[in-house]
Amino acid sequence: MIIVLHFFFGFFFSFVGSITPSMLNMTALKISLEKNEKEAKLYALGVATIVLIQTYLAILLTKYITENPNFLASLEKVGIVIFIFLSYYFYKESKNDKKPIETKKVSSKNPFIKGLTLSSLNMFSIPFFVEQQQP
Repeated sequence: MIIVLHFFFGFFFSFVGSITPSMLNMTALKISLEKNEKEAKLYALGVATIVLIQTYLAILLTKYITENPNFLASLEKVGIVIFIFLSYYFYKESKNDKKPIETKKVSSKNPFIKGLTLSSLNMFSIPFFVEQQQP
């Protein structure tokens, strides 16, 4: 019974985390409006494929973290150093003169590949799944 309960809560929290407005959801809406429903479904299939892989990695990380609590402390220290470095970098970049960047509209011919790519770049879901799975 406890396994079914864990599955239900994991599914529910994953669903809630996925339905909020995000880059991936808004892109699916944009593809659906600009092109057609079939391409939006292919895009969503690409996103779902990567989310499944990220969920599996999150479960493996959760098992490793629960077995090795010292790893979490080390990970927090490394994270603090990285965030300090990024804060300094972006502060320096904000002081530089901004030059306009010319952009071209890039159209992906394969919405499945676009879904795979954008979902791969969206790494916020791994910490979300890890956080939900911890006891």
